[in-house]
Amino acid sequence: MRRSVAAPSNVARALQRVLDIEILPPSETIRPPGPAALLNPRRLELVLTAAVYPGLHLRSAARLLSSSLDAVRHHAKRLEADGLLRLRRIGRRTVLLVPGQFPRTAEPLLAAWADPKGRQVLEALRSPRPVGRTELLATLGTPSGSLDRTIRRLEQAGAIRIVRGPKGLRVAPSGAWTRLERSARDGSDARLRRFTVLLERQGLRPNVEATDGDRARLNVDGPRGRLRFSLPLNPLASPR
Repeated sequence: MRRSVAAPSNVARALQRVLDIEILPPSETIRPPGPAALLNPRRLELVLTAAVYPGLHLRSAARLLSSSLDAVRHHAKRLEADGLLRLRRIGRRTVLLVPGQFPRTAEPLLAAWADPKGRQVLEALRSPRPVGRTELLATLGTPSGSLDRTIRRLEQAGAIRIVRGPKGLRVAPSGAWTRLERSARDGSDARLRRFTVLLERQGLRPNVEATDGDRARLNVDGPRGRLRFSLPLNPLASPR
């Protein structure tokens, strides 16, 4: 068994924890010549970040990677020009997405999930029955005004539906959100194939070592050797 070496210091700790990153000694197989944008450590981190957290706000990505917003925006635009990343403006936010992983109609829902406040509400709506606003306030312990703003954003994104009746406002997941949850769970194999194709086009020679539930263990050519990581396959079940 090859011995792993320490991961490079520029890999953010939070992302490293989620991906369980290892740097392995270079393989004896010679990599085909040619440029590869993802051999830039920061750009590889950005693509992996967008794969784990699709719809993540650009500013949140900068915080996650302990980098300046200007630097992350620069690398993201270069990756977008190479077809390796997609930037989309949703509301007032620019979010990160890996091309081809989800249909564009699902992207506002993914952005809603990537927002911590939106995710908190959506997680509280796992029940099939509508949940009352008063119950949400008690469950989440969030200020009333903040909850109302989050509910409006989720409704605008199409992630929830509002039920108004004699018992007051109640909230339930939308049909679009339910379909996204199902496709996130059932479409993981297809997304993994599309992601490895993207890496292959960069000449990174991806190898899927194993899949276990909602995670796949891969290794690819990295900046300093073979990079091994564990990729969550269902972003709606990803650790945060």
